[in-house]
Amino acid sequence: MMGGDVVYASGITAKCHFSTWRPLRYRVSYALLPPFPFLLSLPVMTRGSSLSLSPVYT
Repeated sequence: MMGGDVVYASGITAKCHFSTWRPLRYRVSYALLPPFPFLLSLPVMTRGSSLSLSPVYT
């Protein structure tokens, strides 16, 4: 948990970390994405946050 801050900094490490820590993926996505897109991407993020972030963020 102490390395959480480092995980937030590097997206690549975060993706791998997401597999182990599900709560983190929601917190990170919420910080990057506004409320509306975040709510819409919730169901998609269940499958894969990395895939949903690309289309939703753009």
